[in-house]
Amino acid sequence: EGERLAWSRRMRDMFAVGPDVPITFDDFVAHVHPDDRPVLEAARRVALDPSGNGHYECEYRALVGDGQQRRML
Repeated sequence: EGERLAWSRRMRDMFAVGPDVPITFDDFVAHVHPDDRPVLEAARRVALDPSGNGHYECEYRALVGDGQQRRML
């Protein structure tokens, strides 16, 4: 919870986040469409489950720029 995420330049460009701005999971969730947040959280729990394979896969809508939505895979 609250740990920093490592984002590529492309990901930072998509979310309009500068290269030196620290990003946490909470920051990321704030850019996810509210209707998609439960799916995102469920995928996160699965990925972090020690008995699982550690893969994080989730499709969601990101809120980017001036309120535009972008489907993310």
